Amino acid sequence: MPSIFICYSHQDKGWRDRLLKFLEPLNDEEKIVWSDLDIQPGDIWDEKIKDSLSQVTIAMVLVSQDLLNSRYVKNEELPRILKRREEEGVLIIPIFLRHSTVKSVSFKYTNEEGIEQRFYLHQFQSPSNNSPSNPLCDLKKSEYEKVFVSVEDKLRSLIEESKKKQSEPSKKAVQPLTTSGLVDTQLPPVRRWQGRREELQELQTALGNDHLRLIEITAAGGYGKTALARKFTDQLTADWPVLWVNFNQPYPLAQFGRWLLEELKQKALPNLSCKIK
Repeated sequence: MPSIFICYSHQDKGWRDRLLKFLEPLNDEEKIVWSDLDIQPGDIWDEKIKDSLSQVTIAMVLVSQDLLNSRYVKNEELPRILKRREEEGVLIIPIFLRHSTVKSVSFKYTNEEGIEQRFYLHQFQSPSNNSPSNPLCDLKKSEYEKVFVSVEDKLRSLIEESKKKQSEPSKKAVQPLTTSGLVDTQLPPVRRWQGRREELQELQTALGNDHLRLIEITAAGGYGKTALARKFTDQLTADWPVLWVNFNQPYPLAQFGRWLLEELKQKALPNLSCKIK
């Protein structure tokens, strides 16, 4: 069963309580939502939080300036969550409570290769009708309650999906990757394009980082990931061969990585620009 961790600043405990009220039905059958309210007298709170962070599969981050300024969140909670996101696929769902400098504040962690990675919370998909420019504090009560209802719906669907996967027979053999494109395939055209200079600049900056080995573009369907990746290839110099592959179905990152390394070994490509669809 997925377990859900609520990451927040104590200055926002009022918003925490409002959210928990809507998530309480998820705990009727089994306790799966965890916050620091579950720390009991006599518990060592730091150990309790770190133990929970090692087990959660979904992290809900209540974003405000107080959270961005919290040293414990910056040095302990989010680095652990981000590291487990890379290694185990922990889902991060930000909920933007108040206006903040979220687009300027990054959170970092060191991966298994010893390379420092940085993420910004606004990069992760938030609930509908909620964003850094449209935080809950600007919404009427009926409107932010709709946001909480949508969060509960999303979490419930993830729980049902997890139950379904657990009931399916395990597949012993790893299925081979099936693709609809090969090396040097014709790149897709860009039919729609509007500005996005900041995103292109971020990609260009990341590409110039000698310690960076993989750039991932993530967003909900229809947000223009393909167009952005395609547009970015126009900025590459001739010494950057492009491997463009469309997959017929989603695959775990580890399985994709093994396939990619085999392709690079066979093709002996010195550099790679890759868009994961």
